[in-house]
Amino acid sequence: MKVVLGFLKKRWKYVITALIALSIGAAVGPSQEQIDSANAKVDELKKQLSAETETVASLETENKDLQAKVDEAAPWFKMQDEQKQKEAEAKAAEEKRLAEEKAKQEEAAAKAKAEADAKAAEEAKVEQSEQQITADKVNEIIKDYSYVVNNVSFKNGEIKATIELAPMEQFSAEDLAVNGYSQLSDELLNHEGWQVLTVTYPGAGTISMNRNEKETNEFGDYFPTLEIEERLN
Repeated sequence: MKVVLGFLKKRWKYVITALIALSIGAAVGPSQEQIDSANAKVDELKKQLSAETETVASLETENKDLQAKVDEAAPWFKMQDEQKQKEAEAKAAEEKRLAEEKAKQEEAAAKAKAEADAKAAEEAKVEQSEQQITADKVNEIIKDYSYVVNNVSFKNGEIKATIELAPMEQFSAEDLAVNGYSQLSDELLNHEGWQVLTVTYPGAGTISMNRNEKETNEFGDYFPTLEIEERLN
């Protein structure tokens, strides 16, 4: 119907002319020439209408074919969308797994570090405790580094002792005292808990030094020999 209306809008002059001709013919009677001309116009209009109708039918067919192709491709597009969705979900799941694994590793590393720190602190505490010297340990060390020991005491951080020197004619009593004090102090400096070491060597003199006067090398802490000699009096 739309096609017919469109055709009439485009060919309205011909239609009016035909109507006028029919009116005149009804009144005075058309001539044969007029009738033939009108019939020719009608045939032409029919052909044009038929062509328009065929065009519309062709367009409708093309639309149907196109829709059929779209419908045929729809499952493929759906499959593509589903595949993209699966890939996105798989990527999200992998990212989540990696994040969880990283969190576990960081947690394990933090736990291991905390345990290592605690162990190191405990070992340091034990080591410090072992290094804290006692009166018994003082007596033990002095006996190990002396010929004869008398009057050993350990009070208020000060170690006091009277040590008899071994008789050695090739060395003076002063040299023996300095050497003995050096060896004894080297061992005592391996232990914490004392501040002053005072040793009296009968026949040589007394040597007293404070722990903070020590020096350190690759072998450990020690009192310099020259300082020990200067303190002998």
